[in-house]
This record gives sequence, C-alpha cells and structure tokens, in this order.
Amino acid sequence: ALTTEEVAYGVENFQVQYGLDTDAPPDGSVDAYVNAGAPADAMWGQVISARIWILVRSECPETGYTNNNTYAMGNINFTPADPANRGYRRQLFTSTVRLRNN
Repeated sequence: ALTTEEVAYGVENFQVQYGLDTDAPPDGSVDAYVNAGAPADAMWGQVISARIWILVRSECPETGYTNNNTYAMGNINFTPADPANRGYRRQLFTSTVRLRNN
C-alpha cells in the first residue's frame, strides 16, 4: 500500500530538470537540460546533473502583505493565483547537483 508522509513542511512546489552530456564521446559537461519526465530510457546513461527548485511557503499568512511575485522554476513560472494565497511569504531555493556513479 502506498502511504504519503510529509518530509518537509511548507513545500509548495518542487521542480527537477536533468542535465545531459550528449557528446560522443562524452566530455563530462552538460549540453542540454530536460524536464524530469523527458529522458527516455536510452538517455539515462547521459544524465550527469540535476537542477532542483524548491518553493517554500510560510506557515501562516501575514496581515497586510501581498505576494505578487512570479517564481521561475525550470520550464514553469509559478504565480500564486488565488488571492487567498497571496498573503504568504515564500522563499525559492535552487541548486544544481553533479550526479556521480551514473
């Protein structure tokens, strides 16, 4: 049975892109980034890095604060659409990680 467990509170959005080394022979540098669902089975041997975006939202809304920011996260732009969700402070964290032992 599948169970859901929260491991990080307040994560509102999570995006991943994979960096591919498509040169023949491979040179160890990223030639292209693709969205998480994009690599075909044959491409997994070319994945050498991952770009990660995590958007975290505060626990409670802040009176008098309006968040109209748009957050660029890979291939999407996230803007809080519902006016009720615009009173929360948000922080975007990004990182690119080199994958070893691929």
